[in-house]
Formats: sequence, C-alpha cells, structure tokens
Amino acid sequence: MRQKRSLFSSRSDAESRLSCPGFIVLAGASVVAALMSSGCRTPSEALRVAREPWPAAEREGVRLSTEHFDLYTTVEDGELRSALPVLAEAAHQQYARLLPPAPGHEGARLTTYVFATRGEWDRFTRARFPQSYAVYQYIRAGGFTEDGTAVLVHSTPAATLATLAHEGWHQYVQTRTSCRPPAWLNEGLACYLESFDFTRQPPRPLPLGNSFRLEHLRSALAESKAFSLHELLDTDAGEVLLHNHSGITQTYYAGVWGLVSFLRHGSEGRHAAALDRLLADLADGSLPIRVRAAMLTREGEGGGDFGRAVFSLYFGAADKNMEQAYQAYLRELAGF
Repeated sequence: MRQKRSLFSSRSDAESRLSCPGFIVLAGASVVAALMSSGCRTPSEALRVAREPWPAAEREGVRLSTEHFDLYTTVEDGELRSALPVLAEAAHQQYARLLPPAPGHEGARLTTYVFATRGEWDRFTRARFPQSYAVYQYIRAGGFTEDGTAVLVHSTPAATLATLAHEGWHQYVQTRTSCRPPAWLNEGLACYLESFDFTRQPPRPLPLGNSFRLEHLRSALAESKAFSLHELLDTDAGEVLLHNHSGITQTYYAGVWGLVSFLRHGSEGRHAAALDRLLADLADGSLPIRVRAAMLTREGEGGGDFGRAVFSLYFGAADKNMEQAYQAYLRELAGF
C-alpha cells in the first residue's frame, strides 16, 4: 500500500522508569515519586526549565521550556508536570544519538501539548488540525504528531510519559531530517524508544523492557493474530487507525516494535550493521535516492512499494527464510 501521512496513535503502560540513584521506580506505580525522593535532584537542578502560565488554556495551564522543547500542559499533578521536561530531554538525547540531525535542521524547537482531559484534547485538535480531525478523532488514548507538533491526552503517568517519548521521536524525525522513513521503521523506532531507565547517567532506553508492547505481542502470538513481516512492510499506521479497532492497532504497534528489535538484536546481530546504514542514510538524506535507484534496477520482490523496497535494499528479500527468522525471534522475545 502507498505510504500516507503518518498518524501516531499510542497508548503505553511501558516500563518507562524514572528514579533516583540507587533504586528504580516503575512508571505504572509511582513515576514521579523518584524525582522527589531524598537524595534525588529535582528537575530544575537536573536541567534548566523555564516555567510560565499558559493563559490560552481552558484551565490553569503552564508552559515548560527546555533546550529543545516547549511543553504546554493542563495536567494538574505538579510532580508529573515536573517529570515531563526531564523525560523529554532524556529522550531527545537518545534520538540524536540514533539519528544525528541533518545540516540546517539542528535548531528547530519542538512543541508539545499535554492535555488533562479528552475533551480539551478533542477541542484543541478539532480547531488546530481541522483537515486531519476526521482521522484523529479515532484516537482513544495517547496522541499524534503533525508538522513537528505533538498533541497528547493524559491518562496515567506511565502512559503519558511513554507517549511523550514515542511522539517525541516523530517530532524529531519531522523536524531534524530532510526525508521520511517508511511507516514500519518510523513507528517501530518510536515504540523501541518508549521505555527508559533513569538509574543510569545519562538515562538510557530500555527497548526490550517495554512491558506494554510485550503484553500485546504475547496476546497476538497466542491468538495467532500477529502481523506477518509482509503485512508490516505494506501497512501504514493511518490505515490501522482507521479500522477503529484497538486490538488491531496494538497488534500492529507490537509487531513493528518486534521488527525493529529483531533487526537490532535478532539473528545474533546479523542485521544490526544494516540498520545502522539505513539510519545513516536517513540522517544524511540519501535514503530516497538509494531506494528509488533500487526500485528501478531490481525486479520482483521490492517492487513499487516504498516500505518493502527499503527493507529489501538494506536487509534482503522479505522471503520465507526472513519471515521464519522474524517469527522465531518474536516467539523468543515473548518467552514462548
């Protein structure tokens, strides 16, 4: 299927972790307690955050400005408000390591809105993105990113922080690169970067510790509903969202998380170097030229589909052997 504008629905109770040195606090239990515990630096001490009222908000809102982000939120939980810029900057550091910004794209600031209620989120989305609202209205939790701006709705601290990291990747790609990755790679990396461990300095991602994606992967495998490799390469996130079926949506995201994990860690690391080359070509803007050249010169598998052609160029044909290796890795990842 032809790649469309990416739509980024995400809802995650992923193992996003924030903690003080010496212990870990899982986001699902008490995500911000770690920031305020004895011996832990407060966010203002850890990084510079400018705070000011957000008068345009429907309720008392605040703008939190950091080196790379302008975060607008109506979430009333003061501790969660403090955690948002900490995670945003930690995630941005990881994005830049994975995908250095293209020349001329380094300085763009990222604007993120985090609304306390679905009603606030819906009214803002309808007014700010009227042409896209027909699709965005199907997002039940999480958020989306368009033109470098992310719009999130709060549910739980774990879900909100994981979504912040997920959508932050989309913001980064849209503003720091001159070309766009295929949907399977874009969404797969967003899910891969949802989970962080703050017991280390600097904070590091926990890509394989994403309990939310793992839970849905296990369910999909147990029910024989997991996407095949071919389906993931041909599917766009927007098409999944339009099904308005949470089970299909979460199975898709679990699948692309598993696919990127496979390319990084599976088959004894056989594909890791190719993934690095793909990201390097995305970073320097040469990806579209390389893929178009391959599509013109290669016959058969890889055909005229961009997502499949990217995979074929860097990792080889998505044939029976590759499918079997991918499915075997998913079962290993899921503990089956």
